[in-house]
Formats: sequence, structure tokens, C-alpha cells
Amino acid sequence: MKSTQAIRELVFQTVRQLGCESATVLGETILIRDGKYAGRRFEFVDGLEALWLIDADRIDFHAGSGELLRSLVVENENARQRSA
Repeated sequence: MKSTQAIRELVFQTVRQLGCESATVLGETILIRDGKYAGRRFEFVDGLEALWLIDADRIDFHAGSGELLRSLVVENENARQRSA
């Protein structure tokens, strides 16, 4: 599993690639499922949202409308883009 800091950096890099120049984060929320750590949600100024789901080994990026913009598969120290 990647470190939280490595995931955070990957999220910010991808958000900038998606056109959010400033990548200003409004909030970062820890996700808990059934009492266990499940990942994180990152919310950005323009409504963009990134969800890191540990069980699925991926980060999903959504527009403010909820549309899936990009999905990255997280593998150890690498991430690959999955078609959205």
C-alpha cells in the first residue's frame, strides 16, 4: 500500500492534469467502513472530488456533477490510468 503522503501527491498531480490549476483543497476526509480505515476523500474548490478506496486499490476523480473523470489503479509504488 502506498503511503498517505504519496497518495496525496498523486491526487494533487492528477487534479492539476484535469485542469484545476490551483488544486486548492477544501477538505480531506478519512473514510471508515465497518469500523476500519477505508481510504480518503479529497474535495477541491471547483467541486472536483477524489476518492481513494483502499479495498479497490484505486483513486476515482469526479466532477462536481458526479461524472467520473478518471480512475487510477494504485499498485505499490505505481499507478496506472483506467478508462473513465
